[in-house]
Amino acid sequence: MSRRTTARVLGVGASLVGLLSLTGCLAPIAFVEGLADGTAGGLASYSPTPRPTATPTPSGAFKSDEEALKAVIEAAARGAEKSAELINNPDLSTDEMAEVASGSYLEVATATIEQYRSQNVRYDGAVSFEGVELLKSEQDSSGVRLKAYLCVDRSLTAAVYPDGERVEPDPSVHRKLMEAVVQGETVDSLKVESMSGFGPEFPC
Repeated sequence: MSRRTTARVLGVGASLVGLLSLTGCLAPIAFVEGLADGTAGGLASYSPTPRPTATPTPSGAFKSDEEALKAVIEAAARGAEKSAELINNPDLSTDEMAEVASGSYLEVATATIEQYRSQNVRYDGAVSFEGVELLKSEQDSSGVRLKAYLCVDRSLTAAVYPDGERVEPDPSVHRKLMEAVVQGETVDSLKVESMSGFGPEFPC
């Protein structure tokens, strides 16, 4: 098993799962959970079962599993920074999200950003990413592809409404196990392709 690696993005949030909560409020959750069909889910929208066993594939792109896991965290952090920046700066084009994301993650993140903007809601807080386990590391002529478990801590995040109300995540989802897939033509151009959340039976 790969050694845990931790990174923190201060002062920013991340793309958020669930465009609207059941009460009509935007859900202040810290990551897009891309379902198999690319749509946004709820708080426990996608629970891969059973949890797969890690079998990292050797790749010449990284010297070790720890280095590859760190690359996944850094890609996730870039996605978090960009999504929060675009939520809080509506004059910027949502097309900028494509600089750090692709696939279902890009689709759901873009829709979420637009939803926040439409209600003049600001995203605030600090999100922590902890690398739990590297699942796969591949490199071929098309580029680099990594899959890993991350533990996402969104306990210091909130959606801030125009009237000043702060809506914070429910304590039950402060820390959530996620399966992240990142890909890119090179190790320096990795983008988040998908981010899938496990249910409460898989704590981190």
